Amino acid sequence: MSSLLSSIGNTTINNNKVNNYKTYQHNQYGKYIDVEDFGADPTGRKDSSAAINAALEAAHKEKAMLYMKGTFYISEQIAIDTGTSGVKGIFGAGMDKTVIKFNKAQKGVFNSNSNNDDIREYAGILIDGQNRKTVADLSVEYTGSDFYRKGQSYFGKVTGILVNDADNTLISKVEVSGANRAGVHFTSTASQIHENGHRLTFKERVAGGQLDENDANVPLGENNRIVDSNLHHNRVAGVLVAYQKNFTADGNYLAWNGHKADGGTGYGIATMAGSYNYGVTYKNNTTDHNYRKGLDVHDGNNILIANNISNGDRLYGIAVYNRQFYMDDVKIIGNTVTQDKNFRLAADDNPGLSYHMYSGIQLQTNTQFKNLPGDGDGYFKISNNTIKGLDVYKDDIQTYGIEFRNHEKQMDYTLNITNNNISGDSTKYLVAVINDTRNGIGSGDINISGNKADIGSIGKGASPVYIDERNSDKLGLHGSVTVNGNSISVRDAADGYNDFAFLRGNAETYNITRNKLNYGDNIDRTLVEVRGTGRLDSDVNVAGNQFNSSDESFNDARYGGWLKYQTADVFSDGNSHNSAKLAALDTGSRGMTLLDVYTSVLHTVNTAQQAEYSANAAAVRINDDSAGNGPVY
Repeated sequence: MSSLLSSIGNTTINNNKVNNYKTYQHNQYGKYIDVEDFGADPTGRKDSSAAINAALEAAHKEKAMLYMKGTFYISEQIAIDTGTSGVKGIFGAGMDKTVIKFNKAQKGVFNSNSNNDDIREYAGILIDGQNRKTVADLSVEYTGSDFYRKGQSYFGKVTGILVNDADNTLISKVEVSGANRAGVHFTSTASQIHENGHRLTFKERVAGGQLDENDANVPLGENNRIVDSNLHHNRVAGVLVAYQKNFTADGNYLAWNGHKADGGTGYGIATMAGSYNYGVTYKNNTTDHNYRKGLDVHDGNNILIANNISNGDRLYGIAVYNRQFYMDDVKIIGNTVTQDKNFRLAADDNPGLSYHMYSGIQLQTNTQFKNLPGDGDGYFKISNNTIKGLDVYKDDIQTYGIEFRNHEKQMDYTLNITNNNISGDSTKYLVAVINDTRNGIGSGDINISGNKADIGSIGKGASPVYIDERNSDKLGLHGSVTVNGNSISVRDAADGYNDFAFLRGNAETYNITRNKLNYGDNIDRTLVEVRGTGRLDSDVNVAGNQFNSSDESFNDARYGGWLKYQTADVFSDGNSHNSAKLAALDTGSRGMTLLDVYTSVLHTVNTAQQAEYSANAAAVRINDDSAGNGPVY
């Protein structure tokens, strides 16, 4: 084979006379094939599928990238699979300079009850079973009309880019819009197959605890990344993630996904319900007015959500929970979440559903109360986040700054909700921990410390700080609850049944210490209420709290009103209202002093932090098992 080499700027051209095509050299992406050399139409008026397929064959032979510049209509998907495995990837001249349009109509309806459907044929670009591929610097647009069906949130099968059973994939600087499922979807169809000699699929065996991520045969996409991309106006999600290990989404813009009439879907990025995922990192992303949630995890473990911006996502800024697979390690750190009170859904297109709630950050374990296989301790951290613009809509009780729920019966967990800043016009709860282990072990070690809040009002039927361990009556004492060093300002009225903190459960110790509460109105309800539910009395320490209000008549004579308790041994001292000291109280024989309480609380907070550090170390060990770009803790 003879060839003529010449250099033009940063591009080297190889005229291949035998195969009648050219190869070029790019500084970043290396050798590539240009689809225009094979007759692709860069105006988008003609179908370029045949030309692109011919270019793919050449790129496969040359082990090269595929390059596209212009607007291209395709009637067939662009596939990198076993037949084109030599293709290194696809890149364009930029999101606004390379646009791939397709309009293939789907058949049937996606089965959202199982989430197991194979939808590879409906992707515009497909990477199937091939590792170390790149798609970069281009736009994909689905132009079909089948985007919205009234009352059907999850009917769609069409995805802009689908990455199936592949490792070390990079999706970079890509724009995808118009898909009736997801802009970009990472998944594994191999998770649905039956290994020889086994009655159950891989997914079913992982769900049943027979396999886990450390088993070499478990299908997983490993070390896949999507970065610096723009995923907008897709029906279900900008990015959908399933069956992944050490997955990273970094620096993406995810906006207006979903549909204005539907509250049932519309995610910036989400892990798919009913899929196992290990090591999921969302960092430095911006979500903007998605029609349900900004950043979401339906199933997954070893989760890090850090330094993201959620702007006006309709129902939840950040939401993490699990349904079918065990979850015991989640960290939500340094994010900024802003609610848009004008971006609401008065009536859903499904008359039987209502979506008036809002949570800035929500974290739940085992939402379906299943007996999930898993063991050990749980470590959860919600820290250094800013939540702004809270506003109650239609008096919905499910309005939270931060919401945590645990439903694992035997998980001995640590929860740190620390150093967050919450503000807005109104909310039902600033911080709520609502657990139900259904007569399991009950409370974990809960640390709510160093948070700041400035809110206009607290709505009816709620409390600024609310901790409730349901179905914990007559359990043995377990865990501790600490509400320490928080600063809360309520500018106007507080209409809840409690003016500061309501705590109920079987914790061995409750500490309500060194908090500062400023009320622009009168304090006319109980400030602190602790209801022990265990077989024995809980130790309760209420110390060093400063309460300020316009109510000058608040005095020691009302002591029984501002502090209530049951099934509790109470020590209270060092508390004040408008700088006037409140009377001390000691109902037991513990012989406590203020210094004893402060020393004990400091130890409790430090222990909670150390438990979190231990979880970090364990997560690092998990992610070190695989090479590539896994989460960084």
